[in-house]
Amino acid sequence: MTRLARDQYTATAFSRRPRERPITDLLLLLLILPMTGCATYSDKLANVPWEIEARCAEVRKAIYDTHECEGAGSLLCNMQLGIIEHRCANYTQSNAVLSRADAIAEEQYTIRGSRELQKIILNPGTAPYRGSAYEWVYISYLKALNYLGEARHASNGSERQRALEEARVEIRRVDIKLRDIEARKGTYKEAASRSEDTFGQMFRLYNGLQGNWVDNATLEYREDAYIRYLSGVVYEMLGEWDDARVAYQKAATLYDEGYTNQYDLDEDMAEQAWFDTVRIMRRGGYGDEWKRISRTHLSPARQRELAELDPDAAQLIVIEHFGRVPPTGELNLLLSVIPQYQQLVLRPVPTGSMEDQRAQLEWFFMVYADTGILKWIRKYNHGGIQAVARSPVEKTIFARPAWHLLTELKVPQAIQTVGGVRVAVPYKKPLPDSVGSSSLRIDGAEVATLDRAESVAHLAQATQLRRSGLEIWSSVAGATTKLAACSAPTPDDWLIACSLVASALARAETRNWALLPYTVRLKRVFLDPGNHQAELVALDRGGQKLDREYTSLDLDSGDIKVWSVFTTMFPTATTPPRSAGAAPVQSTSAGYAPPAPAPAAAGAPPSPAPPAQHPRQRRTSSNAGRAFGSILKAVTESLDDVLEKGLR
Repeated sequence: MTRLARDQYTATAFSRRPRERPITDLLLLLLILPMTGCATYSDKLANVPWEIEARCAEVRKAIYDTHECEGAGSLLCNMQLGIIEHRCANYTQSNAVLSRADAIAEEQYTIRGSRELQKIILNPGTAPYRGSAYEWVYISYLKALNYLGEARHASNGSERQRALEEARVEIRRVDIKLRDIEARKGTYKEAASRSEDTFGQMFRLYNGLQGNWVDNATLEYREDAYIRYLSGVVYEMLGEWDDARVAYQKAATLYDEGYTNQYDLDEDMAEQAWFDTVRIMRRGGYGDEWKRISRTHLSPARQRELAELDPDAAQLIVIEHFGRVPPTGELNLLLSVIPQYQQLVLRPVPTGSMEDQRAQLEWFFMVYADTGILKWIRKYNHGGIQAVARSPVEKTIFARPAWHLLTELKVPQAIQTVGGVRVAVPYKKPLPDSVGSSSLRIDGAEVATLDRAESVAHLAQATQLRRSGLEIWSSVAGATTKLAACSAPTPDDWLIACSLVASALARAETRNWALLPYTVRLKRVFLDPGNHQAELVALDRGGQKLDREYTSLDLDSGDIKVWSVFTTMFPTATTPPRSAGAAPVQSTSAGYAPPAPAPAAAGAPPSPAPPAQHPRQRRTSSNAGRAFGSILKAVTESLDDVLEKGLR
């Protein structure tokens, strides 16, 4: 969003209204004020302690306090508890709650239409949470990690074998889920082929003219290269070489065919997957095919490494889960009407900090704004150059086909009477280009930098972008349905009050599996048998140390051990070393809560003064505003409960 566009929006949305419409101005103010008082799902999680490993009981209680674990939020509650128990090393309990989540997710496939209607008309938080495709896959992924954790700390060979076989069951369950997704969404290769044919080129051209810059085909979650790679690791640990080779080759192909570009991953992960494919093929049974793949997909350095590699060398696979997936925010929109052109118009009303407001305006411009030459021509014909100039901060809905029905239901009249209706949609903040890196030290020597194998943050952002069309239409449908109910033959005072309540009830779906990591990094290293001290250091993009983890490893010839850790995006205290055979490594993760400022050292220069607060921030954070927002929020939540019970 450019400065010019924001200035145009400000001039449009906040300009002084004509003096002959003081009541409408007051109603508009009452519509806008509730926008600062709505708590999102991320706001509720702000009260949950972030140091999970050190405060397991407290975090577990906080999840129970903030989730409806036996009702609409049961899937989300069990998923959150599953990752908490995993990080607290309660692998059996983690698998129990994740199994419940898996069963609930499968049941949600047959969701009832009445529930979807309830989600549209009332608060989306009252409808069952269905989850996303990648979240369903990550339920089985975490269960497989639990079994790998049990295998690593097994006291004897039979326990280790049992845990690995359980991990294989989960890997096969993931395979079924991914095959189902691929069957419904198509492969990356098919998507690339469709985009290059004549129809695909014409489709992109038409979409560009319409201003639909978000191509859903490029955002689809079709497969998961990282999960396929982990499948290869499990099969290799079980000695099932052919299944391991198939999984590694599948991962390598997916990374090459588009997964790396789609989710901004390190290109070295594709080469690592090809390296492991060739390494397995060299064991025999594939003739000289491995030589061809080696020449085609491996650099000269990796080819030399492969030639010098001892096939019975011990292996350490480090899997780092870094940070937290970004929260989903709520973007407020004001729905108005232009009767002479039979149009509904949506304009953003940014709230929160300056950073939040900028992100909301950028999301609106990217996803919803009237861009594209065909829309500009249509607006020019209806409103002249001024209408075109408002395009970056407007979404116009040409409602001529449904205008007769809207008029019959008195929806345009109701919108005009109250000056506009509030609707809300979810949005995601921009992701940074880099969140830093992590290095691996073995026995005090730095041996490698971890590769970005998966970006859950990009998965979540792409999912939200793909849902943006459905979200906006659901919100507008919900608002107009409430207005139609308000426009029954009743006095005008009741119409105004009912419309205000309808605006206050507007909520966006901001729930997501917020405890998943921001990104997953991976490195496989080959070591001599014996005891080794491993250290993982996470750095931010400026090189500042964020977190550090240690572990001690006893490796025999041919051993494969998986070291799974969670690290934080913010600086924490150093975790002390642990001895071999002790409980799983504990990390001291924080979340999105910023770290407390360090006390100034004696003689140090004074800290710079905080930046001046924007006037709009001062207004929204005033005591009077907060008090009014709290009261209105309490009233609307009570009305929400009454309406919900009435519909049941």
